[in-house]
Amino acid sequence: MEQKECKNCKAIFTIAPDDFNFYEKISVPPPTWCPECRLIRRLITRNERNFYHDACGLCGKKIISVYAPGHSFPVYCNECWWGDGWNPMDHGKPYDLNKPFFEQFHELFSKVPRPHLLATNTKDCNYCNYFADGKNCYLCFGSIKVEDCLYGSPYESKFCVDTYLARECEYCYECIDCEKLSNCIHAQDCASSFNLLYCFDCKNCQDCIGCAGLRNKKYCIFNVQCTREEFLAKRDEYLKQGAHGLAEIASEFKKVKLSVPHRFASTLQCKDVSGDHIVQSKNAKNCFDVKRTEDSKYCIRMIDAKDAHDVNYCEYLELCYDYIGHWKVQRRIFRCNLL
Repeated sequence: MEQKECKNCKAIFTIAPDDFNFYEKISVPPPTWCPECRLIRRLITRNERNFYHDACGLCGKKIISVYAPGHSFPVYCNECWWGDGWNPMDHGKPYDLNKPFFEQFHELFSKVPRPHLLATNTKDCNYCNYFADGKNCYLCFGSIKVEDCLYGSPYESKFCVDTYLARECEYCYECIDCEKLSNCIHAQDCASSFNLLYCFDCKNCQDCIGCAGLRNKKYCIFNVQCTREEFLAKRDEYLKQGAHGLAEIASEFKKVKLSVPHRFASTLQCKDVSGDHIVQSKNAKNCFDVKRTEDSKYCIRMIDAKDAHDVNYCEYLELCYDYIGHWKVQRRIFRCNLL
């Protein structure tokens, strides 16, 4: 174990023995910046949700782009980017052994064309970014395998609106950090449930209103057990009042949410992990919003990862370090930050 001073913020940080083992495995030197500064360095390279008006650098048609006006490189629409009307090899430059590598790479990086949005294998998803395998979606960001979704960051979901990190969900609205939900509204940290309305930390539940911290329950209102007939009658009474009824539920739900104990972190089917919102993972330390992740550290928003350190917004990866924003990458991928 070694303590070092961050060259950026001057804070003291620790490099653990398993960290050194990872760096040796992928043949890179130990970091000189602390984990927090490394995270900031990665995030400043990613513009996920800010769009600008632009014109395709090849065909000239009007497009929206994630690049602000005044960029030095051409920006192409999807049709041109994936088309055969240009050759990336035409932008090649001879390597000069007398100049620093990163200086030359930055010069190349500033001239090669880029796609106006980062979206792969999509249909009718013209306003989505950092997006893959989607259909009929609008203003979704950082999502994969979604259909008929609007506004938010769903994963592997269908028919969801205004959700954030809703995984394997359908017919959900205003749900956050949820897993395997169906027909749920205003749910947070819930999993394997359906027909929830204003619920928090409910697992394997159904037909609950204004509940928090429940397990394997149904027909509950504000954490009070009801019969099926009582539940349906009260539910219909609230819904008949429209917005006023929903406001009444929301007000009482806040009291219920504050009255029950909260877990220190949300983990599901995990072993030897630290962080929050970790699902089906093992030996994942200081990780957040990850699923099926193993032997990884300092990672945020990943799916199906193994042996990854300092990685954000990625899926299906292995042996990756200081990496952001791609999917299906393997074997010794190292992202260099040009700062």
